[in-house]
Amino acid sequence: MFIRKEFEREVYKDILRWKETQDTALLLSGPRQVGKTFLLRKLGREEFKHCVYINLTKKKDRDRFEQACDEINIITRGWSSMEDFPWFRVLKLYDSIYEDSGDTLVIIDEIQQSSLMFERIRELRRSLHSRITLTGSYLGRIRNPDDFWYSAGDITEIEMSALSYVEFLKANDLHKQYSEISSYDLTKLTVVEKGIYNEIERIYDVYLMIGGYPDVVHEWLRTKNIDQCRYMVEQIINAFYRESSEYFTENMSKFLWDKTMRMVITSIVSRITDLDVRLSKNEPVDDYKPETGVIRDENSLMVRRKDRVSALRWLSDCLLIGEAGIYEDMEKLIESARKLRFFVMDPGVLSVMGSWIPNLREDDLKGIAAENFVYLYLRTQLGGLFRGRVVMSYMHPTAKAEIDFVMMLKDKSLIGIEVKSFKGGVKSGERALKKGYIKKLIKLQDTFGSIEGDRATIPIFAVDKMNGFFLTGDS
Repeated sequence: MFIRKEFEREVYKDILRWKETQDTALLLSGPRQVGKTFLLRKLGREEFKHCVYINLTKKKDRDRFEQACDEINIITRGWSSMEDFPWFRVLKLYDSIYEDSGDTLVIIDEIQQSSLMFERIRELRRSLHSRITLTGSYLGRIRNPDDFWYSAGDITEIEMSALSYVEFLKANDLHKQYSEISSYDLTKLTVVEKGIYNEIERIYDVYLMIGGYPDVVHEWLRTKNIDQCRYMVEQIINAFYRESSEYFTENMSKFLWDKTMRMVITSIVSRITDLDVRLSKNEPVDDYKPETGVIRDENSLMVRRKDRVSALRWLSDCLLIGEAGIYEDMEKLIESARKLRFFVMDPGVLSVMGSWIPNLREDDLKGIAAENFVYLYLRTQLGGLFRGRVVMSYMHPTAKAEIDFVMMLKDKSLIGIEVKSFKGGVKSGERALKKGYIKKLIKLQDTFGSIEGDRATIPIFAVDKMNGFFLTGDS
């Protein structure tokens, strides 16, 4: 009998830190089905005596609050402010035994479903002793000031994604042995260590194909069936399209989301940095051209510019895609980027959607999967080492020189990271290192490597082994 495993999620540490150090409301943001509600319920079980759950996807729960607010608008004429109103009366509508104390956790699920409740979070948080938590999957709506008023000083936002690569290794019970191996130099590994690395490499390939959505990972652990897992990823994509369309009054249908996501993947393959310009060209079109690396699709011309921009912003706000700024002057990386590179926030989604693009070569898909994988690691795993969470890319405007990623350490020194799905040189990185633009250079590729001074070659399936090199230069 298969028993579903409770995955170790690194973001839970951030949630506990919020509980201990802050008195704000917590907004746990992220795509649907990444486990946000599960983690907050876990917090309620383990850290509080009582938990109140409000599910705003249910009309009954929305109506209760809206009716209460209608009554409040009448009652509060005698109150000096909304913060003075006894909001605990409203919480009792959801839980008759609710007590307003610091030992009570209130979970408000899918807050974007009710602008009225979101606008009352400030009053709820300031008038109650209970801790207030929110989840939000489609935050593109909350970020629209026409519909929602965001009380920034009253809300702490924590971003949650699907399982990271390290979490995926832990789910497969591989991380403990693997983490004990300090080297990634093949000549220094024992027979046992080589065997562990072989298994890690196999699981890395699986992760690129199915991604980290919890239900998909559970299916992998239960059946080891790649095709079934990828089918589940397709269903997640379709659910996103369907649910996204419900938030718009205009006809922004499944077609728009599908087209926009395909264009994001197109931009990764073809290195196009301005999707809007790319999509608005009025020129003859045909399918993917391997010799030029450009994908064109006649249907893309059917999407209005306004809708394309809205769709891209929505995908980003809902954490389905991420961006990296492109910088053309290595000496002025602090300045705002003029262009963006796009990435997909789950490897399984990228893999499935990449397979839908006509004539896309397997080598190209493997290359973009590797770069996307590294982007996700840099964005989600290394925030503590860097200034903010900036992931940058350097591209010389005339010399066609490029470094895949440039990260800034807290001491403002720069680290260059080159990604190679196959063996290859890193001339741009070497040139930047020689000129002193970057402090260290890392090449991530399919094969084993070693450290040579301020350079390191690291197998991409052991990407987290580079953490020590950032700080000390030791493997």
